[in-house]
Amino acid sequence: MSVDKDFVYIATIIASLGGAWFLVRYQVAELIKAQKAMFSKLDTISEKVVLTEQEVNGMKREVKELSEYKQKITILEQTTAHHIDLISAEEKFVTRKEFELVVKNLDKDIKELKSGQYEILKFLKKTFGDGK
Repeated sequence: MSVDKDFVYIATIIASLGGAWFLVRYQVAELIKAQKAMFSKLDTISEKVVLTEQEVNGMKREVKELSEYKQKITILEQTTAHHIDLISAEEKFVTRKEFELVVKNLDKDIKELKSGQYEILKFLKKTFGDGK
């Protein structure tokens, strides 16, 4: 009986080792499957991170452009306000009498131009005739 007993012990040990081997193999296969799933998720997350970084960089560029545009508008507004202030200041220094004098001088210049034009036409008529 000792041989049968030893055979049972050896068979039990071999069966235990075979069961352990199948169990380890199954667990390793499950771990590999889980690892592949995690790597797939990691790749997806990595792609999303890259796309998000690109969007953030695009938004930063837009913010920079808008900031520069706002700065240009502010400078333009300040320049325009300064220019308007200069015009209003100039208007304050021109009196009504000065304005009337400028208008009189313009009227006088216009009359001189008209009379000069009349003289030129008269001269051309004399020089070249009626043109008929």
